Amino acid sequence: MSNRLKKAIIAANRMTLIAGSLSALTMASIGAVAQENTNDLSGLEEEVLVLGIRGSLQQSLDTKRNASSIVDAVTSEDIGKFPDKNVAESLSRVTGVSITRDFGEGEKISVRGTDPSQNRTLLNGSAVASADWFVLDNPSRAFNYTLLPSNVVSSLEVYKSPQADVQEGSLGGTVYLRTRKPLDLDPNTISIQAQGQYSDKSEEWDPQLSAMYSYKTPNDVFGVLVSFTKQDRTLTRDGIEALGFTTEEINGKDYWRPRSVGNAYFYQERERETGLLSLQLRPNDKLDMTLNYLNSELKADNINHNLVVWLTRNGALDHDTAVYEGDSVVAGTMLPCSDANLSDEGSNSCNLVSEMAVINRESGTETEALDFDLTYESDSYRINAKLGTTEASGGTSKDNYLQYNQNLSRVDFDGRGETFQATMIMPDGRAQTNQDILNRNLEWMQKTDRLMTDEETYFGSDIEFDVEFGAINSLKMGFNHRDHDKGQTQNDYRFHWWTDDQHAAGGSYFTDVLPGEERWMYGAVGAEQAGGGFINTYSYLHNGNYTPGNFLDGVTGTNTIDNYPLLEGDRMDSVMFSNSVMNDYGVRPYKRLSGNWDVNEKINAFFLKAEFEGEGFRGDMGLRYVKTDVASTGWVHEGDPLAATLALQGEYDLLVDFAFPTDPNAERVTAHQVTTDHTYTSILPNVNVSFDLTDDTIFRLSASRTMSRPDYITIASQESFNVNTLGGAKGNPKLNPTYSNNFDISYEWYFTDTSALTATYFYKDITGAPTNGTISEQRYDTETSEYVMIDFNAPVNGKGYVTEGLEIGYQQSFGDFGVLANATISDVDHNEERDAAADSGVGLVIGHSNFMYNLTGYYENSFVSTRLSYNYRSEYYDGISSFNSEVFTDDFGQLDASVSVNLGEHVELVFEAVNLLDEEVNKYHQSEERFSKVYKNGSRFVIGANVKF
Repeated sequence: MSNRLKKAIIAANRMTLIAGSLSALTMASIGAVAQENTNDLSGLEEEVLVLGIRGSLQQSLDTKRNASSIVDAVTSEDIGKFPDKNVAESLSRVTGVSITRDFGEGEKISVRGTDPSQNRTLLNGSAVASADWFVLDNPSRAFNYTLLPSNVVSSLEVYKSPQADVQEGSLGGTVYLRTRKPLDLDPNTISIQAQGQYSDKSEEWDPQLSAMYSYKTPNDVFGVLVSFTKQDRTLTRDGIEALGFTTEEINGKDYWRPRSVGNAYFYQERERETGLLSLQLRPNDKLDMTLNYLNSELKADNINHNLVVWLTRNGALDHDTAVYEGDSVVAGTMLPCSDANLSDEGSNSCNLVSEMAVINRESGTETEALDFDLTYESDSYRINAKLGTTEASGGTSKDNYLQYNQNLSRVDFDGRGETFQATMIMPDGRAQTNQDILNRNLEWMQKTDRLMTDEETYFGSDIEFDVEFGAINSLKMGFNHRDHDKGQTQNDYRFHWWTDDQHAAGGSYFTDVLPGEERWMYGAVGAEQAGGGFINTYSYLHNGNYTPGNFLDGVTGTNTIDNYPLLEGDRMDSVMFSNSVMNDYGVRPYKRLSGNWDVNEKINAFFLKAEFEGEGFRGDMGLRYVKTDVASTGWVHEGDPLAATLALQGEYDLLVDFAFPTDPNAERVTAHQVTTDHTYTSILPNVNVSFDLTDDTIFRLSASRTMSRPDYITIASQESFNVNTLGGAKGNPKLNPTYSNNFDISYEWYFTDTSALTATYFYKDITGAPTNGTISEQRYDTETSEYVMIDFNAPVNGKGYVTEGLEIGYQQSFGDFGVLANATISDVDHNEERDAAADSGVGLVIGHSNFMYNLTGYYENSFVSTRLSYNYRSEYYDGISSFNSEVFTDDFGQLDASVSVNLGEHVELVFEAVNLLDEEVNKYHQSEERFSKVYKNGSRFVIGANVKF
């Protein structure tokens, strides 16, 4: 039986179990409210139908039913009643939508199995700038939903088949978020939520506060809405990690084995504050103007510990101890290379080393959006004009790294099952203890930063006419201009000097780098070695004041996780990265050339859309023409990148001259900016037709051509190369967009106002999807004073793939009870040849799960509302690790629950539980036998009160 078949059976069994749990919830709820149901509640039931869960479901179904295209919607009819804490979590309930949860909270979405960067999110019809806080995230087109709490929006819609008047850029679907307007609410509407969230991993309570006030004049001419949300979260995540895999020949056969084994511990204090201001002016029944301002800030400072053993550095696998599963080594013993039965006698160092890495970071992201919308409507035509600006910044402004090493005589590792363990044996033959860790010497320091920006200015207008031209009853035309800028800056602050002991082993003498100081420079063979680290002086390496024992967590003392000590980041920084240390050792930033780039896109779009209607049918058809002008700016260099950037800054001439002696008449190391321009046009037709088979059933057909632009990191002008190996990696500003020819068939049966059964078949023929390729270009070799040809690994437009699938949705109310269920089954047929060992990532689609489902049961009356939801997605490809290893995220299911109790007309008590089953995030490399990461995010519980007037 195949692994996929086993997983399908497990998923089906789990779905059955959850369905049984929902039935039990229903029966328990019947017993709990049996007495109340004997009363006459006819009037209250009518009110619940409007305002409760069923009222929201009814509005969502109405949106789907009345749309001319294929749309799914989630509506919060009642203020503050979205079932989730951010918009991504709410979107995960939509058929065909899946989300990432690496830190226990929804961050990025995938629609119909497409890459998250190939789906756009619009707020009131316009883009919202987005930046990532996590240092390992690359700038992409995927929207980061951690910025957007769900109570900011009143509804969200997912357009799965396009319309000409909706902005282009999505292959899977376009998410359309709507905020409330003050003139749609009662005057002096007030909503307050005061809640506390408990995280069982961190054992901390955090505030969840929000408030909204809406006012309008008695004549409904002017209104103002103000809302503010503050959501904190103390996040801890345990992780077992194998950072990449490598192949090794054993007895004539290649086997995969881990590069490293590590126990990681991540701690973060998240503080999210979001403010929304909406001003609306409607002087008459023809003119309506709205100005929205959104500001959302996420502070995401974090510290990461990792006790890791590198199994491919100065160590060798003892083949006699190896345990195999398929083509993988899943357990065994690592020895210093000179002691192993397959030794590397040519190695200069055979010490098997364990590292305890501690990284203290200041991270965060902030988004602002200012949008003005004007609509004028006469008896026969409607005009809309929109203009605005949005910008975001984010990333890691401080990344301070300390590394404490220990030589070992042996490491026993075992990666069988869903975990990975390593036993570290000291040189004297005993197992390593916590005290041994606390006594380690500092071996490495470094400091970096990495910041991202995202900006867009836009304006556009359209006009719609009522016409009578056969079945066509409306014509709409318009244009939209967007000026978008995405960029990144990255700096390093590091020098690495030899100690006296290291100099005795062969380091080169170097003087007068800093006044009154002598340092031994790393080798004198290249700046990659000369600048590969940070001020490792003799005193810092060997003075006991700087051992880990001096930086134990000041709050929890000797608290340990996975049986090793935790350090306190601020105490560590105050000593090791103080201003005096930086000044004393002349530490200054220098550009990481490949990490500094900017991409500008000027986009002009024109569209024509026609709506039609006849006896038993309706729909729309249109054409969108888009021109995109790309200007990608970055750095190129001759010779070593570090020497080039140091020469550029002009502060380290002595170092450059020493490390790179050149003929004065020859071309030497240089760096300069270049801008590469690229232009492409796209013609995107579409047609949507809906047939009303009966009063309750609809049959839909849709055909379209859509596009998505290349991810920013792929078109950034950034490169790195090695003149010795004649290899490198670079971006490709000349990439063209990815196109998809789409076909959809949908059947929808609405058998009550809150009940429906739907099925949709979708087919996407996708061409030009980026894949790995080779671009050969000349670069200057400063050592030989000659140009050499470098083969750069770079993204190129590939052959693409076909994806098709089936979406099934069902929801129904049974009096006070109800159930919602949906499932998506899809498959990908890739046109690229799959060779995981030779060409990582080729033939795979990031974010594609073959199977997803949602199952929700609820009970609601005038007093209590309960909801139990289970969300599941099967395994999916998650990208390539920093060691060129393919990473997959295993199947994941999450059970959430919520209960609210009405205490009169204005007050409601709420209780919510997230990830009740304490599911873990599991990742692996290519095959399940090659464990990669296990992350434990734990469960969260919310209790509080909502007040509304």
